[in-house]
Amino acid sequence: MSKSGSDVEVDLSKVNLDRGGKSKRERSRDAATMEKRLSKMERAMLEFDQRLEEDVLTKGGFEGMVEELQGQFQGALNSAMDSIKLDIQTKLDHFLAELTSLREEVTEVKGDWALCKEAVVNKIRTPREPKVLDSFKPKSYNGKREAKELDTFLWNIERYFKYLKLEEDELKINTATLFLTR
Repeated sequence: MSKSGSDVEVDLSKVNLDRGGKSKRERSRDAATMEKRLSKMERAMLEFDQRLEEDVLTKGGFEGMVEELQGQFQGALNSAMDSIKLDIQTKLDHFLAELTSLREEVTEVKGDWALCKEAVVNKIRTPREPKVLDSFKPKSYNGKREAKELDTFLWNIERYFKYLKLEEDELKINTATLFLTR
């Protein structure tokens, strides 16, 4: 008789095996061989159970194995996060450099805009305009008392004021006196 891992008794001599014409002696040897094999199998199972219990106990049980796996997962996650942080930091640095460049351009454009505003407010003419301005500039009045010449001078001065878009009388008077010669 043999005891298995589940404490069930089995008598192999009572097992009826149909061996196809083997003698009792041969059948007896087969039963003995089977019993040896069964015994080996039971020992192997016991050793496996003992090793499993030892592994579980030496590693702190399943909790220890779970903690070990959590540590490995945490390490993998930390590595991935470091890679992502580096990538984000690189892109953020590039973005900030672009933003700084755009701010400098905006400052430059604002300066140009301020100059344009000032030119419009002060009615500053570009260097090309004096040639056109010269064509509208009246000839100086030399003081002759001829009505036709005086009328022509006044007409030219009025055209010149319209071209300059002078509205104030004081500016007109000051400008007109520049063209009086004696």
